[in-house]
Amino acid sequence: IETRQAVAEIDEIAAQCDALMVARGDLWAELENPWSLPRVTTRIIQAGNRLGIPVVTATQTLSSMIERDMPSRAEVDELYFLLHEGSDAIMGSEEFAIGRFPREVVSAIRSVSREVDAERRELPLRAYADPRHDFDRERAGIAWAEHAPHVRCVIAISNFGGNARKIYRRRQRKPLVIITNQPGTARYLQLFGAHVVLVDYDRSELNHAEIAQVALAALGWRGSDESALLVVRHRISATKTTSKLEEVPLPT
Repeated sequence: IETRQAVAEIDEIAAQCDALMVARGDLWAELENPWSLPRVTTRIIQAGNRLGIPVVTATQTLSSMIERDMPSRAEVDELYFLLHEGSDAIMGSEEFAIGRFPREVVSAIRSVSREVDAERRELPLRAYADPRHDFDRERAGIAWAEHAPHVRCVIAISNFGGNARKIYRRRQRKPLVIITNQPGTARYLQLFGAHVVLVDYDRSELNHAEIAQVALAALGWRGSDESALLVVRHRISATKTTSKLEEVPLPT
């Protein structure tokens, strides 16, 4: 997204996309009021977040690290803002193309990302409804998992990524594990802030808990008293889906 027209039509464009990139360098030159760039950046990020598609923010985020092994304080602040607003990935430019410290750039992004995650964990948890009685059982179930100390993660099974996006956009705090049987989907989902596991299963396979256990074992996640919330979405008509929620024990 790099023009005023694209910003004006951002919701319509995002609905047709698998991912969004905020091209801040071109936007800065294109916007009638360049001082609105932070607000426009947030608007684009939120458009992607609403649809559950990844958003990449680009251009000179850590440009001082071309010649230095540490970012400036202002760059740390900006990086925190971009991740806090909902960016899923930060795209480097000169930092990697000609920079002397590419490993340190990656380390800086990871360090700031961990601080954003820590802040989210510290926020008060929202109230939730019992998933057995709430109309939106999927939303209530994920909220319940947030409050359940024995639930380590939420698992989504998604062949082509659509179901994964719908769950990912809820941005729960606990880790999201996405299982797919499509190599192309697995590559695409690497853009998401999730653990992606490629499992060779048949689409008609009904034992979703077994598929989940295979993925958890591949991640090395084990625990005798912990579980995962498995969310499986089923299409019941051209316009309606239903969700099955199942608590799956971690492999021991």
